[in-house]
Amino acid sequence: MIKNRLISMFILFSCSSGVLFADDFNQFLNKAIETSPYLQSSAIGVEQAKQESYKQLRYENPTLSGEFLKYKPNDGSNDSGYNISLTQPFRLWGVSGDKERFSQAIVKGANSEYMLNTSDFIRNISLYFTVYAQEKMLLDLMLGATNIAKTIYDISQERHAVGSISRADMLQAKAIFLEQQTQYDSLNISSIESYYELLKLAGIKEKIEINTNHTFEVKKSDISENPELNLLIHKKDIAQAEAELTSNILETVDVTASYSKEPDQIVNGVALSFPFPLFNTKYEEKRIAQLEAKKMNFLIENEKNSIQTEHTKLLIQRELLEKLKLKNENVLKLKIEVLEMFLKKYKVSQTTLMELLNIKNQVIQTKENLIKINIALNQNAININYIQGDINAQNLIN
Repeated sequence: MIKNRLISMFILFSCSSGVLFADDFNQFLNKAIETSPYLQSSAIGVEQAKQESYKQLRYENPTLSGEFLKYKPNDGSNDSGYNISLTQPFRLWGVSGDKERFSQAIVKGANSEYMLNTSDFIRNISLYFTVYAQEKMLLDLMLGATNIAKTIYDISQERHAVGSISRADMLQAKAIFLEQQTQYDSLNISSIESYYELLKLAGIKEKIEINTNHTFEVKKSDISENPELNLLIHKKDIAQAEAELTSNILETVDVTASYSKEPDQIVNGVALSFPFPLFNTKYEEKRIAQLEAKKMNFLIENEKNSIQTEHTKLLIQRELLEKLKLKNENVLKLKIEVLEMFLKKYKVSQTTLMELLNIKNQVIQTKENLIKINIALNQNAININYIQGDINAQNLIN
């Protein structure tokens, strides 16, 4: 009977806390992404970049001018005329291509920044979800510990009634049971705080049930799509496109069509005009843009090295956590078996209350260690997926 009660207590300990018919993590995350004002603001930045790219490509307006002319020939007569001209700046062929590449680089850079913001948002939500999940699992663990303490107290009452233990031992068992209840209440307060912090971070106003039984899996094993690295690469592309654009000494040619009405004739004409680059060859602008692109190359190389080191560290950490988890699971099985034996011995006065409480605390501590290891594995998976670029707006969830 005692063994069956212990098994039922520890069934709850062996899995994450969850609520039937509650939103699972994927559903919760999708709600956060759809309603987040932060991501909506970030998306507007992409639209702004598109408008900026359109601005780069648009043509300048033509200039229309007119003149009224008064003629006074030597014979003393008066006559009049007028002149109308239309001037349109035309972009040179090479400049149009450079502007097109520059505008495309601006849009890609904005998209890359949006992807980074979204990835950061999802990673932060995921990590804070694991904090809340840990609080819920520890709360369930404390509930189980309280049940065990209640079982020990019940046995103590039975033994005290037949005179096999002192009143002091029975009261000590009662005090430990009440203390476990107090710890449960304290953890419940902490769990509620974590829950509302999670909702606040997600930007969700209404109260919803969240199933915390979720395991994050590592998806692949390279860093080619790291969002921070991609943003730097697109910034370099913008700098290179700007360098090419600013290297054009001549960007436009003004074409002017004119019509003149004089007293004795009509004059039509077409004229071309363009700047003569005698003093301003745009050398400084070109050099500044080239240096910016060169600077970005060094930043990209530095970021690659940093990401690779972090990635290697996370993979090694994961391997060690998996081994530690297996060892703790084996230890837990043994300690549960020992606890069952000590409960039987305590019931028939073959062990002391302190020995029983000691093994009970060891079981609880081992289970708490397992909870923290599982949470660490989840957080490790989240960080690996982020660094590999598997957390983004196009590839959200498992």
